[in-house]
Amino acid sequence: MSFQHNHQSQFVVEIDSTHADTFGKQESSADNAHYMAKGYHPQILVDYQFRMLLDDLARPDNIYTSKD
Repeated sequence: MSFQHNHQSQFVVEIDSTHADTFGKQESSADNAHYMAKGYHPQILVDYQFRMLLDDLARPDNIYTSKD
């Protein structure tokens, strides 16, 4: 991945996870006890300054945040 931002002195990347509900029989969807819902638990990579989504990694919802 390569990015170019003009006039930007810093490039801060935030890595986080979130919950995304699913409905029906979605592939790789799983139950998450914390959210009491079925869905995905993707990791997201965000440009902190511009709040722009750079990339995401879709994961089943039963994967904990501390896992790769």
